[in-house]
Amino acid sequence: MKKNCGFTLIEILVALTILASAVAVLFQLFATNLRTLSASEGSGTAALGATAVMRQVIDQPLVEKSWSKTTENGCRADITVAEVQKDKTENLNMKLMEVVVDFHWMQGATLRVLRLVTLKQTSKDEKINKDERIIGR
Repeated sequence: MKKNCGFTLIEILVALTILASAVAVLFQLFATNLRTLSASEGSGTAALGATAVMRQVIDQPLVEKSWSKTTENGCRADITVAEVQKDKTENLNMKLMEVVVDFHWMQGATLRVLRLVTLKQTSKDEKINKDERIIGR
């Protein structure tokens, strides 16, 4: 009688099929993670760009208007400044300005938009500078 040492051809084929299936699933997971990483990188870059535009706008005296600008990396920012809550601030020496930045960028073949909105309190008397408002004259 001969001893059976080793595996049969069928056992090897079954093991290779299971191994190939597991490797295929892992490759799909890696591909999905790479797509997600690429998308989040685009969104992160856009968030930084939109935040930079917002800071530039709110550091200037605010006047009601709308305009667009293109950033150095080719993204477009649509900016709108409008006075809000006029009925609640009419008897006060302040006004509340809403600043909206819509930041547009291309991600692959898709146009993406990120919207940032903030409020800024400003004085109705334009002669008062920012430092005097902070001190609370």
